[in-house]
Amino acid sequence: MCRYQSLHMALLDNLTWSSPWASKHSWIAVGTGTEMQDSMMFIVYGDKTKHGATLSTRYSTGENEPKYMSNMNPESNAIHESGFFTVDAHYQNSSSWMQHHIDMSSSKQPFIFALGPKLSRSNGGSPTATIQRHVVYGRFTMDMTKAGSDSAPSANGDNGAWIRSGASEAYGVSSDYDVGSAIHAVVMCLAFVIVFPLGALLLRFVSVRVHYMVQLAASILVIIGLGTGIYISMEYNRTKNYNTAHQIIGLIVFVGVAIQLILGTVHHVIFKRTRRATKLGKIHLYLGPAVLVLGVINAPLGTIVGQRSQYNIPYAVVVAVLAVLFFAARVYIWRSKKQNKTIEETEVSEGSDGEVQVPLHMLDSTTKLT
Repeated sequence: MCRYQSLHMALLDNLTWSSPWASKHSWIAVGTGTEMQDSMMFIVYGDKTKHGATLSTRYSTGENEPKYMSNMNPESNAIHESGFFTVDAHYQNSSSWMQHHIDMSSSKQPFIFALGPKLSRSNGGSPTATIQRHVVYGRFTMDMTKAGSDSAPSANGDNGAWIRSGASEAYGVSSDYDVGSAIHAVVMCLAFVIVFPLGALLLRFVSVRVHYMVQLAASILVIIGLGTGIYISMEYNRTKNYNTAHQIIGLIVFVGVAIQLILGTVHHVIFKRTRRATKLGKIHLYLGPAVLVLGVINAPLGTIVGQRSQYNIPYAVVVAVLAVLFFAARVYIWRSKKQNKTIEETEVSEGSDGEVQVPLHMLDSTTKLT
């Protein structure tokens, strides 16, 4: 093992295994440099299954998910035990690429590190497994004149004292949260599960104007959701090509919402002028529910892409309850209209003397009473 290969041992063991909460996180990473741009990263992620822990060597091109380097497969032994990760790794022919990232003569070589969210899923032991956004990140430095060794350490040996001797304390440590994903989920669920259905009911309860304003507000939420969705997609390798079912359906739904808004507006303008139904109105009537259903179904697909499928059951319960309330309200509206129609037909009926009895609310100023 050459000097550069010994360095890898120093990097991984110093950061990962001095952390008392490493194994509680879904992944932990150490990278070269002061930022993610052009950083060579060594990522270890845990697994609740028999796979234990996995070491993955990746390259970062910016503030997004690093890409796996298939040509950098270490001879490694990863063990997950007693609340800590233990990894001993050997890399063959590493000097050709590591010399561009690390100055072996530096006494303060910069490195970055990050911790993933709480361990909640299995990655299957694959070095190409997708990872979620970090919840903690920071920096540290290492004295490279003390980190290396001319003799190769044993892959299964205890090198803790040798490894920790040249590293500084972590600095610039910050907490992080995936705000974009949270905003995307909230505004989209709010739009399709609550606001759009509410707007449809208000058309029957109140007026066309109120219906239009509520649906316009829901459409604005969808636009915000689209923007955050595009932003999130740029962060992860699995979504950069926009080829997941969630993304494809999401784009279709957005186009459907835009068409619905246009159809509804044009239909209303024509109807006010002619007082006649239009073909656009009929399309609007049937397209709306279809777009709504697609939007509701697309949410669970999004949680799968975002590796948060644990929210699908609570989401399904909320949707089921609101669906029951929605249909109950529609039935109530239908019965109320039917009852009112029956009352009016009864009032406009022939009296006992053969004369027509007209209810007072149907009279105007020109009607004469005898």
